[in-house]
Amino acid sequence: MRRVRGMSPSLLAMTKKGAVQLTPALLLLLAACQKPTFDERYAEAEKSIRATAAAIDKELAEREKAEGGAIPSVPPAPQAPASLPAAR
Repeated sequence: MRRVRGMSPSLLAMTKKGAVQLTPALLLLLAACQKPTFDERYAEAEKSIRATAAAIDKELAEREKAEGGAIPSVPPAPQAPASLPAAR
């Protein structure tokens, strides 16, 4: 073992041993810091969208129940006038 100025051989050995012991912990920490994959982001977005849709459905059901009838999801199409001008 090479002697480092100001460090005793036993202290140097403990430092090397500590570094070897910390390496797996540091690798695990770095692995946990990775960006999520596309599939993970997709799953999270899908979960969020489904939760929002469920909340909207619940709110609409409560409104429908309070009003006593169905709430149209699409407004009715405009009706054509009863009499149309004659075509020329």
